[in-house]
Amino acid sequence: MLELNKNYFELFGLSLSFQVDLSLLKSNYRQILLKVHPDKFAHTTEQERRIALQYTALINEAYKTLVSPLHRAIYFLALHGVSINLENNTAMPAEFLLEQINFREAIETAEENEQKLLIIASEISELKQTIIKNLTVLFEKITEENLSKAKQFVLKLTFFEKLLADIKERVQH
Repeated sequence: MLELNKNYFELFGLSLSFQVDLSLLKSNYRQILLKVHPDKFAHTTEQERRIALQYTALINEAYKTLVSPLHRAIYFLALHGVSINLENNTAMPAEFLLEQINFREAIETAEENEQKLLIIASEISELKQTIIKNLTVLFEKITEENLSKAKQFVLKLTFFEKLLADIKERVQH
């Protein structure tokens, strides 16, 4: 079976880097799932089936974490001893908070106008991509300063993800 003491990157045979080859991740994910999928253990003992189920849950969680830039960044920071604590860590620079208020107002003003919402989503997506590029650079050289800056970018990325989810929900209705 798998070695449970490996981090998610090692689990999929990837180097410990924020930049991930998503096609390799997906390929390795599928290969590992084939080895540990509970259906493969249907005719084994109850304990072996339970272990296979636990491994599958771990593999799925690891994959979901690494495939998402936001979750990958949070996990990467955690591996380097930095906790995000999203629920309690909402202090942001005033300029960024103003930007969030402006986006929220624009979303509310757009109401159900799909075209306007998609334009706002495009703006937010561009900002999100800029943050991901910044995180990639910061994570190339692990220093206390870079980790601190990365933490702030992750908090911003969280806000942008929430805004995009809100827009997606409005467009789908």
